[in-house]
Amino acid sequence: KIGDMTDFIAHMDHYGQEEWAQIKEAISKAEAFSQNEQGAESLGEWSKAYAQFPSAVQRMRAEIWMEQADLAAKSNNWGKALIYAERALKEKPDHARARQLRDQADAIEDKRLKQAK
Repeated sequence: KIGDMTDFIAHMDHYGQEEWAQIKEAISKAEAFSQNEQGAESLGEWSKAYAQFPSAVQRMRAEIWMEQADLAAKSNNWGKALIYAERALKEKPDHARARQLRDQADAIEDKRLKQAK
């Protein structure tokens, strides 16, 4: 038993839309194949959903970190923005917006530290 997945589903719908939509589509196809007694096709779609799930969760987590990074940047807390952008990149190393914000925050923090000396 998984338990209440309401928060998880809401997060996936909000933060991991693209990957999550692909997973839901594969599950829908799998269920339709199953109802039509097409077991091999159903299994194939379940396999697709299973394979895509880790990437969708990573995307969701990266987007949650980026939301925090954006809030920190808006309040000029570049140290926290840098940390949160790095965490997003740990989840999704190819996250372009996280890389851009990390580089921006790193440059600002580096300049701030040099001025403090």
